[in-house]
Amino acid sequence: MTSCGFGSMLASIGRGPVGRTGPAARGLSEGVVGATGHGRVPTGQSDSPHTMTSAEYTTLMDFLATGFARMDTRFDRLEARQDALEASMSRLEARQEALETRMDGLDARQGSVEARLSRSEVLWESMRHEIRLLAEGMVALSERLDRRFDGIQVQFDRFAVDFGTVQLDHGARLQALEGWRRAQGSRG
Repeated sequence: MTSCGFGSMLASIGRGPVGRTGPAARGLSEGVVGATGHGRVPTGQSDSPHTMTSAEYTTLMDFLATGFARMDTRFDRLEARQDALEASMSRLEARQEALETRMDGLDARQGSVEARLSRSEVLWESMRHEIRLLAEGMVALSERLDRRFDGIQVQFDRFAVDFGTVQLDHGARLQALEGWRRAQGSRG
């Protein structure tokens, strides 16, 4: 190879930055097909710094083939990684679908719990109302019983007074009867 460099070699086969294409533009009037079948290679040495020998062309093509083989290997590895990523994505999508299904189930359960809670709140309010009615009834009953017991106490107090009066009257009667009996017994 000449000391022109890789860019020069590419330019010499018509792919360089200069934009020259074809053998006529490179000053090649005759040439042979390269080892890999890519383009024509001049048969002899030329004064142009962009001219390659057949050996240089073969070396360049081997170098490029090796580079492309490495790139193909890298592309194969990238495709394998992409396949692995796609498989991972598929698994993640399946897990996401499973989670969405679980979330739908949780939403349904939450709706059920909310309905039960609402029903419980209604029952609680109803029970609270009934307890209030029961408490009011107990207060009314207590007041009624208090009035009745007050009436009974008054009656017991009257009975006690009446009973005391009866006992006093009874004592006086007994004395009167005993006095009458003695008076009868002494007469008799």
